Amino acid sequence: MGSAPLKAPVDRVMVEGWLEEVSGTGERTRYLIDVQAVSGLPTEVTPKNVRMTLRSASELEAGRFIRCYGSLRPPPAAMLPGDYNFARQAYFEKLDAVGFVFGSCRPGRLSAKQDVVGAFIASVNAKRRALAQNIFTSQGETRGSGLAAALLTGDRSFLTPQDQDNLQGSGLAHLLAISGLHMGLAAGVFYIALFRLFALIEPLAIRFPVQKLAQAGALIAITGYLVFSGASISTQRAYVMLSVALCFGLFDRPVVSFQALTFAMFVVLLLSPWAVVTPGYQMSFAATAALIAVYRAKVRQPQDMFSGGMIGRARRFLSALVITSWVAGLATLPFALYHFDRAAPLGFLANLVVMPIVSLVCVPLAALTAVTLPLGLGAFSLGALSEALGWILDLAQFFSRDASDWSPFSFQSLPMLSLLMSIGALCLWVIHTKPMRLPAYGLAGLAVLAWGLVREPVLIFDGAGHVFIRNNINWTEVQTGSRGLKPLRFSDIESKDCASGCTFADQRLVVTESTDDSIKITDLAGRALSTLGLSDHERVYGYANLKSELKIVRRPDKTCRPWSRTWPLCV
Repeated sequence: MGSAPLKAPVDRVMVEGWLEEVSGTGERTRYLIDVQAVSGLPTEVTPKNVRMTLRSASELEAGRFIRCYGSLRPPPAAMLPGDYNFARQAYFEKLDAVGFVFGSCRPGRLSAKQDVVGAFIASVNAKRRALAQNIFTSQGETRGSGLAAALLTGDRSFLTPQDQDNLQGSGLAHLLAISGLHMGLAAGVFYIALFRLFALIEPLAIRFPVQKLAQAGALIAITGYLVFSGASISTQRAYVMLSVALCFGLFDRPVVSFQALTFAMFVVLLLSPWAVVTPGYQMSFAATAALIAVYRAKVRQPQDMFSGGMIGRARRFLSALVITSWVAGLATLPFALYHFDRAAPLGFLANLVVMPIVSLVCVPLAALTAVTLPLGLGAFSLGALSEALGWILDLAQFFSRDASDWSPFSFQSLPMLSLLMSIGALCLWVIHTKPMRLPAYGLAGLAVLAWGLVREPVLIFDGAGHVFIRNNINWTEVQTGSRGLKPLRFSDIESKDCASGCTFADQRLVVTESTDDSIKITDLAGRALSTLGLSDHERVYGYANLKSELKIVRRPDKTCRPWSRTWPLCV
């Protein structure tokens, strides 16, 4: 049965299929199901892969044939231009529908899947889930053990929503996605350990180049890490980049080179062409290119008299830490502003404090745990790892606690023109030599200028019953009684009951009446500005002009993009 994305919602149906993966805990447990049949749907329109949420703990393991009674919906599309488009992501991941379960799922009578590849994936997912649960429960279900399970297996189910928000707000969310950081540190630890071990074996060290044996061993280690961490898109991308670098080293090619980066980009695009439009692809390769340019120039610099000894090594480590955090942060900032409209205010400082703990404590302990845990000897290293990761969560809470008090880091949207100019500036800075650095800085300045000239709306109606008004630097949702999904960029903002009226002094707007059907808006003098009908399925944007008067712009097109005919309406 081929993949058939669901076209319309279906309610109260029986979904039968093989359970491929279990994620989440408690009331947010999610099942990824390889569907065999859905009651009432012909075979040709039956979705192949669905993800269903149930409000109870899972008692089933991946690989079982199950029967779930629930409702299915097509993957939701972006509600605003530039917002996260889950439908597009689901299409490329071959996820045909999402839904929820009434009650709980029950095991069916069919046996395990006959497909060898599918059975292997289900078996790995079951073992990975069991390992994550064991890591979490063996340390008394502490905060650090939840993060340890996420880092070792890629399963974030045991992290609390508050801890995830803290990591996001402090600029440390990259620790959650198993990507270049985790793969690179893991490969480095295994390489150093194997290199030292092989060097101690005299017959082996005399006859073979131990550095290449260590590189081959590190490649095998990260391959196992890829398989057992769930092989997400970001993990696959990091694995390809690192395996290319290791292979370049095996064939005596320079590892830190743009040739290795270009080859890795080609392989990733060959495997997942759609990845080029994802934030992870753009940010990871931008940061890598910038770091290669910096460290290639740094390698050419002569070493000074303090380069040796303990002091020299400590200074080089601290210098590399500062340079890496600063360069990677600047290279990825335009993409973060364009895709997410936000940046962590204390992300640079948080990374300076946390990354030494990750590099010097957590990664070696994680590597030791990965080796000793299958032998039943990993209790000590896992306990120490959980404790160290608990420190990281405490630091993330510290750095994100007062983030709202730091300047307007709820940025206005970065226009595509500014993003393109930023990419051009990055390319000039990375590829060309010093004489081209000045044009790069000029282009970056023009990007900032174009960004500052963009008019940011002060009122947004998403066409699905949600109304948002910007007051100073923060957005507020006006309660309308709508229970539908909100745009992702507004998923965590505060809401206000304006049934009796609300005043937004910064925008000189007053919501005089808010009902389930409409919202009436006036200025501070009581003059009517607009009445929004909440049953209208069109998006409405309000812009304040120089006289602080509200101008309403209605856009029925939800896919307004620069390459569309309606681009002039995309103010």
